[in-house]
Order: sequence, then C-alpha cells, then structure tokens
Amino acid sequence: MKLKTKLTINPANWQQNKDDLQAIRQAVFIDEQSVPIELEWDEYDDEASHWLAFNDGEPVATVRMLSDGHIGRMAVLKSHRHRGIGRQLLQTVIDDCSRRQLLRGYLYAQAHALGFYQSMGFEIVGDEFMDAGIAHRKMIKTISKQRLLGQHGGRFSVPDLADAVLDLVGQCERQLLIFCYDLDKSLFDRSELIDVVSRLARKSRYTQIRLLVVDTKSMVKRGHGMLNLARRLSSKIEIRKTTADLRDLPEAFVIADNRGLLGYDLQNSEANNAWADYNNKPSAEALAAEFDSLWQRASHDRELKILGIS
Repeated sequence: MKLKTKLTINPANWQQNKDDLQAIRQAVFIDEQSVPIELEWDEYDDEASHWLAFNDGEPVATVRMLSDGHIGRMAVLKSHRHRGIGRQLLQTVIDDCSRRQLLRGYLYAQAHALGFYQSMGFEIVGDEFMDAGIAHRKMIKTISKQRLLGQHGGRFSVPDLADAVLDLVGQCERQLLIFCYDLDKSLFDRSELIDVVSRLARKSRYTQIRLLVVDTKSMVKRGHGMLNLARRLSSKIEIRKTTADLRDLPEAFVIADNRGLLGYDLQNSEANNAWADYNNKPSAEALAAEFDSLWQRASHDRELKILGIS
C-alpha cells in the first residue's frame, strides 16, 4: 500500500536556508543540466524572496522571485517530479505576486517546460534565446490589470487617454492638479469623471482641486459639466487661465496626490503619445512646482467670473 506524503511550502531566507536552497539547485541545474557554476550563483540571491517545498519534511524543490516579479531558479529534485510539486510551488509565488499587488510576474522558461508554464497562465513573448546552452523563452503572466496610485511605478504608454484620466483621478485622495488646453470635453466632460471629481471634492476639507487652462472661451460658450461642478463647489474646485506664452508651456498633464502623473499633447489630446506613471514622487513634485509657478501667474478670468467661478 502506497503511503500518502505531506507537502508543505514555506518562505525561505538565503542566509538561514542557504544549504537547502543550494543543494537543490546544485543537483538540478549544475549536476543534471550542466549549468556552469559561475552562472548559477549570483548577487540576486541575497535580496530575492525564496520558497522551499518539503515532502514529508525533506526539502525537494525551490524557487525565487525578485522584487520586480522576476520568477526564477525553479527546481524540483528528479526523484520528486510528476507529483504536482512544481505546480503548487509556482502557484504559491503567483499568490505572493497578488499579495504584493504586482501587475505581472515573468520568467525565462526552458523550451521543454513551455507547456507547463502556459498551463499556469503564462504567455510567451519574444524570440527563443540561449542561456547556459539551453533554449529559453520569456513568459509573462498578468496578475492585476489595474495600476495602483502610489504603488505601481514606471512610465508606460496610455492606449486610451479618457479611461486613463478617469482611473488616475478616481484613485486620487487629496490633491488633484490638472493643466490642459480647454478641458477637452472627451476627457473632462464625462459624467463618470464629473462624479469622481465631485466625490473627491467632498471627501475632506483638506482636498485641493486646481484646474489650469489655456483657453476658457470655448468651454464657457459650449457649456461644460466641470464648470457647473466648480460653480457649486467653488471653495474646493478652482479654475484659472494661464497667461504664459503657449510656446513655453509643457505638455498637458494630471498630477494626483503628488505621486501619479499623466501627460499628453497640450493641443491635441488625440495624439498617440500619452503616458502615465502611477508612483513617481520626485517627478510629480517637480511638475507640481511647475504647475504652482504657472498658477501664481495665472489670471482670474473674466469669462469664469461671469459664471461665478474664481
């Protein structure tokens, strides 16, 4: 009669569990797959997160992950393969990616293991390449499709500007700064965005919402939901018209809580060059200082005063 075995997977520490981690990787990569020893051990082991799988208390598999979601060094001892250990080990890492709110996890899979990783939701990107004499492919798994303000840094291209504006503004908690040409209706006169800005304005007495525009005549003439909201919440939402030379103005931008940034062409919101970064405090603060300089030199526009907006 075959006895059931008990599998446990625990977080490991390179300093405390180095012997077990090295023993498994030595057996799989160096001894079995002939990976050069100088390529197996690197400077990332000290800073990486590691896991060890134990079968009835015996360490039989390991994997590591770097802070950017790079999963690697996944190894299961030959005598313990085809028991689902690798699948459970990888799922543990995927779950940790979710816990850390990472947007994605990625790895460089050996060609013979592509099917396994595909079954776990990883997709192949890029061409095949050789590493340590073994064919590999890069694979990516999407963990979360939503970037979080103050957590997911890194500049990226924005495919849908209106949705990106709504998403970033919707995550803002305290201060919202918008610099644009004329509060483009396709971006800022959407009922969803008006509702989001309204909730933000009412969230706290410390909330600050400032809108700096180049042209006021067009939006006053055609009407605009944001103007109506600013008139109702004049103590929370301020709108001014810049007096700066248009040639000296930066691109249009949105700054959320001095963390998140979104930028696009000032005079053409349909241009295919919009970008965003949800966690870049130094750049956000620098751009906020530029905004403040423009704001201090801006005028209280006559067109807005007529509407009761200062």
